[in-house]
This record gives sequence, C-alpha cells and structure tokens, in this order.
Amino acid sequence: MSTAGSLLLVCEGAADQAFLNKFLEARTIPGNWLVEFPKDKSQGFGKSGIPDYLRAVALRSDIVGVLATCDADDDPVAAQNFLAEAIAGAKEASVLDEDGNAITKVFEVYLLAGPDSKGCLETLLLTCVKQTEPQAAAFACAQQSLACFGGNSWNANRKAKALISILLAGVIEKDPQTSLTYIWSRKDCPFDLMHPALNPLADKLNEFARRFT
Repeated sequence: MSTAGSLLLVCEGAADQAFLNKFLEARTIPGNWLVEFPKDKSQGFGKSGIPDYLRAVALRSDIVGVLATCDADDDPVAAQNFLAEAIAGAKEASVLDEDGNAITKVFEVYLLAGPDSKGCLETLLLTCVKQTEPQAAAFACAQQSLACFGGNSWNANRKAKALISILLAGVIEKDPQTSLTYIWSRKDCPFDLMHPALNPLADKLNEFARRFT
C-alpha cells in the first residue's frame, strides 16, 4: 500500500543538497523526495543545526519519512551517535492526526562518506575520481599540490575538501572557481553519478523509499 506524504533527506549544507538532488534524479530513486538543510539562525547552521531541525520536521504533517545525513569527520561512530541522539530528540515531538493520535514518522541515519568511513561528501566523490580515468590522473596532481602546502597531515574533511577544490580548479578551465554546489549542471562535470562507489548510497535510498510503497 502506498503511503501519502514526502520523504525528507536532511543534510548539512548547500553542496550536499545539490549533490543529493542530482543523485536522486540520476538514479531515478522512487518517491516524493525533499532535500533540506538547517539554514535558519534560530536553529543553527549546518551540522550543529540538525537536532533542532529534526525536532521541527517532526511537527510537519507533510513528511512521513526522514533520512538524516551528516559528515563523519574523523569519527564515524561519533557521527552516527550524534544523528541517533538528534533523532531521539525529534521523536519526543509529534504531530496529531484528525483523531488526536500521534503520527509516527520513520527516522533513519546515513553517513555520506559511507557507514564506516571517515570524511564527507568530498571523500565519497574522491573515491569515484580515483577509480576513473582521466580524472585519476588529475587527482594525482591534486595530491601533489596539497602536499606542497603540508595538507597530508590535515584531518579527513579538510583534506578531501581541499583536494576537490584543487581538482575542480584544474579540470574546469572556463570556471576554475566552480564549487560542488554548482558543478552538477555543467556538461564538464568530472563526477560520474553512476559510478559503482555510489551504489551503497543508491541502495540505501531505494530501500528507504520502498518502505513507503
């Protein structure tokens, strides 16, 4: 039986939102999906705003399922626990149906870099790049550039974001300042959304969507 209502992907920011919207389209994931992130000053921005944002989402009658994502940073377990605690707080809030009964939403978590991986969206995209030519050669050059600035000792997020910035500046000749927020509409986008490394994310989205059909 089909469940009316929207499915919500909650992420950290505009770059994640742009990627996820394009990925849902490219992989033809079923369901009426919305992709949103905390950007209200009263709730906080980015990752720190997710707990308050989820509490607000719990009161929305148009949402039936929520998949919350965030960066793993250097500790995937801590990130999973952060999202689990945010969801526990959200479940304390509820919206009532016409008969005065609490409407239960389905909440789940997923780390964009992968369930057990350090890093962020950029980390995931670099996994694709390293396995694809000619992007792999460009990635090797980006690594050399980062090493010149002592970047090999940086944490997972900072290193991945720097490598993506260097990579995009090197391969997007007409607009070297292009960011992940805007890259997906370009014909010269170096990222393949059908890459096998992205299959676990597609599988998770498909599995979640099937729960509501």
